[in-house]
Amino acid sequence: MAGPARILGSSGLVVAAVTGILTTVALLPGTGSYALWNGAAVTDAGTVTAGTVAVAETVTPSLDVVFTSGRTTSTGGVLVTNTSTVATTFTSAVTLVPGSSAPLAAAISLVAWPTANTASCTTGAAVPSDAYTGTWSSVVAATGAGALTGTLAPGASFAYCLRSTMNVAAAAGITSGSLVSLSFTTRVSAGTTWSAVATTTASQSFVDSLVDTVEP
Repeated sequence: MAGPARILGSSGLVVAAVTGILTTVALLPGTGSYALWNGAAVTDAGTVTAGTVAVAETVTPSLDVVFTSGRTTSTGGVLVTNTSTVATTFTSAVTLVPGSSAPLAAAISLVAWPTANTASCTTGAAVPSDAYTGTWSSVVAATGAGALTGTLAPGASFAYCLRSTMNVAAAAGITSGSLVSLSFTTRVSAGTTWSAVATTTASQSFVDSLVDTVEP
């Protein structure tokens, strides 16, 4: 059986993955039922039901940021939508792309909280008292095993805001030009066989813009 399709997207772009069409054929009374993968309908069956399993994910462009002495914080959001025609379970995780700077990931503070839509994920947005706090390193460790899980009805969405902050003045030991590349991945599943995956990315970097001035 073919594995789930996977389409990668850049920041701010909607990506969707559709694994295929599940056709369930209900046989004549008393004979049970079975599933066909992209199969043809059986003309003498009692009923035929078809469905798709798919997911879409977007990351707001504001999560891409270069931290400097003039910019030390950024707020953005992630939106995940179950574009399936059936209810699904979901698992969402954040990982560091290989080559990311571990010292920078540990130096960027992070606050995360759920929201109705990512339009509210602005610099002036109030942070709930129960918001998650940590660093990119800690949130990657927390979601590495798929800590964000739940169920979504067809067409339903969930969203969360992310506010990242870097104390540039205390960035001793972090090389200017260091980069953290983040991968946001969500998998939706229906049953034990059908699933789809969507992945988006964002990057955050540090540039030492402080220049010492030598008096003549």
